[in-house]
Amino acid sequence: MSALPQLLRRSPNIFYGLAVVFAIWSIANGWLEMTTYAGIDDPTLEGIMNLTKSKLLYQAFLEAVYLVASGALIHILIAVYDKLGAGVE
Repeated sequence: MSALPQLLRRSPNIFYGLAVVFAIWSIANGWLEMTTYAGIDDPTLEGIMNLTKSKLLYQAFLEAVYLVASGALIHILIAVYDKLGAGVE
């Protein structure tokens, strides 16, 4: 078997970086949505704001966890590949 390409070996780190980027991006999008709601001067929107905050944090955390788990899985599979000696010619 041939050795793994460097990009594949670096892919877990790419997934970890993407987890951070997408979590921040998701929170920023939600924050923009909440500031749009805040522009409407209506005290009854407080419940909607709390719901939006909850959904925003949940979605950002969920996306980050999936990306970190994907990176960890690839990391483990590469370690198994190396341990079995398949990476050695």
